[in-house]
Amino acid sequence: MTMKRKLTVKGLLKDIPDVIEIDISEMEIGDSVKIKDMSFDNLMIEEPPTDVVVTLKSARAAQAMAAGGEEEEETEETSEEGSEKASEE
Repeated sequence: MTMKRKLTVKGLLKDIPDVIEIDISEMEIGDSVKIKDMSFDNLMIEEPPTDVVVTLKSARAAQAMAAGGEEEEETEETSEEGSEKASEE
């Protein structure tokens, strides 16, 4: 799989954007955007249609936080149960 940082496009200079923004708000972890998923008025992308432009991956820190968050919730529940048992005695 080839990841793209630059795209070769063909068109008039006035039609070529400085930046291409891709909305990732609807994407899930593991989703990707390929050249064939993109289109622009008055521009032709001169890259293989199967080349990947963006892949949404989770960072190790995010995975660790998610795992830590679950453990933290369990710890809080256990602590609350322990406090309730101590107050009952």
